[in-house]
Amino acid sequence: MLFALGQVPQSEKDALIALYNSTGGDNWTDNTNWNSTEPVSTWFGITVTEVSGQDHVTGIDFYFNNLDGPLPVEIGDLTELLFMSFWNNNLTGPIPNELGNCIKLETISLEDNQLTGDIPTSLSNLTAMTSFWLNGNNLSGDIPDIFSGWTNLEYFSIGNANLFPGVSNDFTGSLDLSLNSSLTLCWVDHTMISVLNIQNGNNTNTTDGYFNAENNPNLTCVLVDDASYSMANWTNIDETATFVDTQLECDNLSIRDITLNQQMTAYPNPTSGLLKFKGITNSPIKNISVINTLGQKTIYKLDINTIDLSHLPNGMYFVYIESDEGDHLSAFKIIKE
Repeated sequence: MLFALGQVPQSEKDALIALYNSTGGDNWTDNTNWNSTEPVSTWFGITVTEVSGQDHVTGIDFYFNNLDGPLPVEIGDLTELLFMSFWNNNLTGPIPNELGNCIKLETISLEDNQLTGDIPTSLSNLTAMTSFWLNGNNLSGDIPDIFSGWTNLEYFSIGNANLFPGVSNDFTGSLDLSLNSSLTLCWVDHTMISVLNIQNGNNTNTTDGYFNAENNPNLTCVLVDDASYSMANWTNIDETATFVDTQLECDNLSIRDITLNQQMTAYPNPTSGLLKFKGITNSPIKNISVINTLGQKTIYKLDINTIDLSHLPNGMYFVYIESDEGDHLSAFKIIKE
């Protein structure tokens, strides 16, 4: 059977027409040849490639093109799709489950839209994925454990990346990227995740600007290849989050801290010796403990004004200030130099 140049299976053409109708195609910035009898290969933003003797839609490139509305479920009929970019439009609604049918997809670029809902578990089928961009939407829910099969993944962005303040994804739960050994960019800022595992053997190929875990109020533990390397080279992380090398260290960070006095501070930090406390004299303090990253108590003092750390090895410690009942009133992460 012979096919006209630039023509694709009717199911793929129908999927594109569904996209046009669902996202206000008449008002796109550029809709050249769309919804016409012209070959699909001439429709603006569409790449058509011959695959096994048949023309197929392999690319959609629609950044800044004024798309407004939800992605249609028919997007899943574009099964030869390799590249999909809808960066900076006004897409709304959920990511269709049917997108998981596009198993050849290497790039998903949906950043800076108004998408809602969660990440479909069907995306676990997309094992050819190299670039995954969801930052700057209004997505939410627990992050599904679907990324372990994405062994070619290089770029992963689900936060806000500080581009559009006030817009963020409220993802929760744990994010495991430990099997993504090709990863070089990880932007997970402005979310509600509590644990991040990026211990994938490739951390030294991720430079400072390519790692961002800031503005994550629930994030306390980041598993990495080498905590010392990450502390020295990755600066985009909250003070309440800690780089660790082992799961044991991560478990020891899960102790719940109850802050009684918001004005309580510890200084200087970093310190080479004496650590002083300010703002605690009116609180019912019983003692102060200093614990290393292995959970071992190194100092236990009743003096609530000053602690001498000069005899301790350099590194990171956690200072817990306790009440008469033994509850944690406040906790500080301290660097001993």
